[in-house]
Amino acid sequence: TWSASTSPTYSYWALASNSNGSLIFGASQGNSIVIGSINLDFVSASPTILPISQPTYSPTLLPTSMPTVTYREHWTVSSSPTFYWNAITSSSTGQYVAAAGNAEVWLSQDYGSTWTVSSVPSSDENWFALTSDSSGQYLVVASNAGGGSGNVYYSEDFGTSWSAQSTLPSSFWSSLSSS
Repeated sequence: TWSASTSPTYSYWALASNSNGSLIFGASQGNSIVIGSINLDFVSASPTILPISQPTYSPTLLPTSMPTVTYREHWTVSSSPTFYWNAITSSSTGQYVAAAGNAEVWLSQDYGSTWTVSSVPSSDENWFALTSDSSGQYLVVASNAGGGSGNVYYSEDFGTSWSAQSTLPSSFWSSLSSS
């Protein structure tokens, strides 16, 4: 079942979450990064068990109700700069977060609390796609050809240094994914 969130009313351009979905990072055009923490509460209920008759078999017991799951949301606007964010990614724990937009990639190593600008070599790229591995150590960022040359860069050290990926053609990169 889906329900409306209580997050700030922004037009979210990109979303990322940690591996269990308890942290959500929202990137929007012209705003700061928003961080949502969602705490799930599993209310353990004793389901009602009814006997169900099946042909040629003995009766089987099936639950008629499932445990209830409730959740609480808490959203905060991070200390990231107000920016035109195009992409955001997170490590599996949510500790390492990277966000990309026009000409800049920003990094957080503390669950989005504080942010520093990265040293991606090209400053005239429109960074449009971004991904990380589950540890947050390996990052890949790509630009679209409309705002730059369509280059792809990768980092193997949490975004401290970057190298150009020279085997891929320049292209309009709209998304990246990793595992």
